[in-house]
Formats: sequence, C-alpha cells, structure tokens
Amino acid sequence: MSLVKLFISWSFYILDRVRDRYIIPMTGSLFVIVLRLKGAKLGKVKLYGKPILKMHPNSEVFLDDNVRLNSSTFKCTSGSIYAPCKLVTICASAKISIGKDTGLNGTSIVARSKKIIIGQRVAIAPNVVIMDSPFHKIWPPLERNNYSGKELDTDIYIGNDVWISTGCIILPGASIGEGSVVAAKSLINKKFPKNCLIGGIPAKIIKEF
Repeated sequence: MSLVKLFISWSFYILDRVRDRYIIPMTGSLFVIVLRLKGAKLGKVKLYGKPILKMHPNSEVFLDDNVRLNSSTFKCTSGSIYAPCKLVTICASAKISIGKDTGLNGTSIVARSKKIIIGQRVAIAPNVVIMDSPFHKIWPPLERNNYSGKELDTDIYIGNDVWISTGCIILPGASIGEGSVVAAKSLINKKFPKNCLIGGIPAKIIKEF
C-alpha cells in the first residue's frame, strides 16, 4: 500500500474512532434531557443515537446507572440495528425497569399494562423485541382488532447477568432466571430457571450450567 493510501486509510480510521467515542455519546446526552422531560426516571445513563420513548404520564420508566441504550448501527459492534431503542408504556399501570450496567441494542420494549423488569448487567444483542401483551384477542375473529381488555397482559422478568442474543422475541409471561443465555432468534413464552442455555421456537432448555 502506498503512503498516500495508508495515510487516507488511517485518517478515516481515526475519524471513525472519534465519532464512535466522542460525537455519538455527546449527542446522546441531549436525548437524555428529552427522556427526563417526558417523565422517565434516569440514573447516569448512556445514550448512543436517538431512542424512542412514548409513555403514559402516570406510568413508570426507570433506567438505573450505566444503562446503555444503543440506537446507532455505527456504534453497534455485533450487527446492524434495524430500528432505534424503543420504550413504550400504554396504560397508567405499565412499568419498565432496567437495572444497572445493562445494555440494549435497538431493543423494543412495550409494556401495555403490566411490568417489564430487566435486572442488572443484562446484555441484549441487536433487534430484540419484548412485549407484555398480544394486543389482540385470539377468538372470536371479529373482536381481534377491538381488544381493549388487559386480561391477556402478563408481567415479564429478566434476571441479573442474562445474555439475550440477537433477534429474540420475548412474549407475555416470560421469565428468564439470572445467569441464563438465550440463543439467537429464540422465542421466549414461558418461565425458565437460572443458569441455563435456552433456545428455539418456542424456546426450551438446551443445557444447564
């Protein structure tokens, strides 16, 4: 490689590192202000890119210290992010709580009326969806698009030190015990114990640690 090409390559490398380390976090600090104004309770969080927050005024969204919301594909190291991090509460009784040192990458969390509790040091890979409601009735068909009840909504719990791999879907009533690992593209629709590897559609226990 010629000296000119080497210089250009290193220049872009340095610019990318500056953007990754300084510019994206700096702009994220502006979005922290927006989240606080909307009513979210925040510790010392870190935002990379612009997240989406839509919350009922009487609901609760709590992000503890060193929670990291990555909505930037540029910042993401393990894949492309399809959409920014999204936190939504629909009813006054809804609650989203995320513990210390937890990282989300393009994660969508929707609490319709129940609690979605995520513990400490949880690692969530890109493009994971978590929701406490099916949002539609199964039967009868004529009532599927007019479901205003909450009887199908169920709490979701994710324990400390859980690792959720890319593209997983976590449905109402799911519970993942601390220390467990969820394989990529898995669908979680029930309770799982701590310290196990789970995966599949629907997920099952593959291995206990």
